[in-house]
Amino acid sequence: MFCPNCGTQLPDGSQFCGNCGAPQNAQQAPILAPLGMKWYKFLIYFLLFAMGVLNILGGISTLTGAQYGSALEAKFVYAFFPSLKTVDIIYGIACIALGAFQIYTRFQLSGYKKNASNCILG
Repeated sequence: MFCPNCGTQLPDGSQFCGNCGAPQNAQQAPILAPLGMKWYKFLIYFLLFAMGVLNILGGISTLTGAQYGSALEAKFVYAFFPSLKTVDIIYGIACIALGAFQIYTRFQLSGYKKNASNCILG
């Protein structure tokens, strides 16, 4: 169990935080607690980081037109569908932004920040 005020790890059943003195009760338990720490560690140490990196790489691939194959094939596709380049640019930027946010969320969760679960739950 972690203190919702300062993020210090506490023994289960603690009534007060030994670090900041905040009272601990069932209403202040983190939303992710029922899922268990194994799921939490998988989420922060692998899933968010891996998906963030893959989204950034996919965004770069989309921005450069690499999803169509070679540079010549990308020019060919864009010659027939000129507005597709604009869509690819917007989609690539969105993928890069999403990847960066996933990596940011990973570091917030791994540091046990007070409101880190808000990054996941919205």
